[in-house]
Amino acid sequence: MGTVRCHTLLQFISSMLLRCCYVSLLLCTAGAQGLGLDAGSLMPAKPIDRIRDLYAALALRDPHSAAHSQRTAQIAVAMGAGMNPAELYVLAVASLLHDIGKLSIPMRILNFKGRLSAEDWTRMQGHSAMSARLVRMAGLPLGDEIALAVRHHHENVDGSGYPDGLAGEQISLAGRIICLADAYDAISSARAYHRDRTHDETMGILSREVGRKCDAGVFERFRHEVEPCLRQSWPWPDEDRAVWEPIEAYLAAQH
Repeated sequence: MGTVRCHTLLQFISSMLLRCCYVSLLLCTAGAQGLGLDAGSLMPAKPIDRIRDLYAALALRDPHSAAHSQRTAQIAVAMGAGMNPAELYVLAVASLLHDIGKLSIPMRILNFKGRLSAEDWTRMQGHSAMSARLVRMAGLPLGDEIALAVRHHHENVDGSGYPDGLAGEQISLAGRIICLADAYDAISSARAYHRDRTHDETMGILSREVGRKCDAGVFERFRHEVEPCLRQSWPWPDEDRAVWEPIEAYLAAQH
């Protein structure tokens, strides 16, 4: 029994090391154009495994960001009820991987408890563009649509967001949904720079951002279809399947 357990543990460690090597090479390639680096040799053949590997790499390096991404995806997918399978797949993957670019941000910045310096804030803002680049390089089905939603998740409807300063419907619908889902969890959850907040406190803050950061139509969808469930219970227990099911279903239908 000991030998079997040891073998299983070694298999797990080998798998995680390969995942780390693959994602590390993606990061190197994304940050060093023209150097001939190629992540393809380590890229898992199945798209679902590429998605899992990217998420697992974030979870290994920054469990807080990974947990936040999972909760953001739960809200976003709930808001996507009624979308067609392709749209829901894009929304699910993009919301799950929207912060994957934080792999390129030093932990001292991610965990900083005060106000970031201008230089560090500029570097932090770069994570959404890096997230989009990594997703596009992973070669996923509908990768351009996923990357666009990821890139847009910090755009504000009044044009004050980043990285592109887009406004209104210039921002993809998936991007606007992820922006709100991301904001709800970021505001309600304890961070290095603020305490956790109650549901009513969070909704009060979000409602004041409608028309500035948050899209009014997306907020109404959120308020009518998702907010009552959040009021009853948050975080939602054991809801990982709700995020992965539309991803797996869409990919399975492509074969």
